[in-house]
Amino acid sequence: MNWNTQTINDVRQLISFGGKYFTPTPNGRRTVLSRFSGTGNREPIKYPHNFLKFILQKRTKMTLQETTTQLESLSDEKVFTRNKKHGAGDDQYGIKLGDLRKLAKKIKTDHRLALQLWDTKMMEARLLAILIMNSEDLSAQNLDKMVKSIQTPQVADWFNAYVLKNHPEKEQLREEWSNDKNIWAARSGWSLTAGKASREPQNLDLDRLLDRIEKDMPTAPPEVQWTMNTALAQIGINSPEHTKRATNIGEELGIYRDYPVSKGCTSPFAPLWINEMLSRKKK
Repeated sequence: MNWNTQTINDVRQLISFGGKYFTPTPNGRRTVLSRFSGTGNREPIKYPHNFLKFILQKRTKMTLQETTTQLESLSDEKVFTRNKKHGAGDDQYGIKLGDLRKLAKKIKTDHRLALQLWDTKMMEARLLAILIMNSEDLSAQNLDKMVKSIQTPQVADWFNAYVLKNHPEKEQLREEWSNDKNIWAARSGWSLTAGKASREPQNLDLDRLLDRIEKDMPTAPPEVQWTMNTALAQIGINSPEHTKRATNIGEELGIYRDYPVSKGCTSPFAPLWINEMLSRKKK
């Protein structure tokens, strides 16, 4: 049986069966698959083709190449065009998010593969990485590096929702990123602030935050402005004593006043957003 380098590497990585370890063993000019016999000597495995086929079928983890091939097969030109219109650029496949979630469900958690996908910088590869990574294996330094390498709002928002939201070091990062000059770090910092304003506003200095929003939001980059506005709305919704001021700031700044909104959706214009959410709470 002839073995190429990839086959030998596959065998070395994959084969551990029944408590006996199998390795490719040189035998003259050929390489055969052998194992330790009961006497302690090595003996060739009979029917190695069938054995290798059986072992390879046991492999459940996808490689980076297999995954990227799968991503390429899911490309949709219409999705690609729509994504590009919304700022995704060319570093994308153009994949429906539903198809991406199905693939993530198939792969399950695979942190090593997730990091490899992240390094490709392709938008959907990073979205898939977010769905299959283990956030507990990421240090604050890892998170900082990853956030600052983000290139699109979609990836930024998924990273916040699936990775940062419950990370044990999110509070430290929230404070650091809210003052960071990197737009994606700042966007994430304000996103975490908005989440905290929603869940535990009593643990924030809301007056100071409103001062900062009133001063900085008009000139903030669009990527940061979006999550600063979310923080403004969440303060107005969840802190009754600050509702009036948050609403007034939104009115004075006028940011997103004319933002197009589909029927049945809530406007991101803070005064309308605050009023709508408070009305729902009364029902």
